[in-house]
Amino acid sequence: MNGTNIRPATIEDAPALARILTETGRETFRGLVPDQCLTSPTLEESEGNWRKFFRSGSLVEDEMLLVATADGGLVTGYVLAGRKTEREDYPRELSVLMIAPPWQRRGLGRKLVTRVAGELSRQGETSLLVGVLKENPNWVFYERLGARRVGSRPITWAGHETQIILYGWDNLSGLVQHGQTNKPLI
Repeated sequence: MNGTNIRPATIEDAPALARILTETGRETFRGLVPDQCLTSPTLEESEGNWRKFFRSGSLVEDEMLLVATADGGLVTGYVLAGRKTEREDYPRELSVLMIAPPWQRRGLGRKLVTRVAGELSRQGETSLLVGVLKENPNWVFYERLGARRVGSRPITWAGHETQIILYGWDNLSGLVQHGQTNKPLI
């Protein structure tokens, strides 16, 4: 994608992060999960949550929140990653990847994920875990990036009992190499 810039997120990005979170969640999961999962948070609540996140210093050491922007500065997606996990075999996690619906299937997700992999690799990390909601139709994206299924865990989302499917990369250098190709993933 020409004109894509990836940079650390700031509090000024709160409205865009909220828009992407609410729009992407509703579009991705409409008809796949009960409606009550798609009504909270509202756009206003999400923006307030993001502002609190930045003001409280919720981003911990070695964690990164990156945004992708198009020409003109429009935020088109984001990734939150680096958080420590409970697993020794996958000590770091890609927590959230969201791409605004009009910008999906253009290679932006790959750019964000491989950027995270490169940053973690420079920090000496060798593996990465990601959790994908069972109902998420985009799980194949992670497999095409070389992740393999390594487990699951239960989750309750607004009263809906479901599973998070865990995928892992055992070798971040292979994931970084995916970022150096232009091959479409989905």
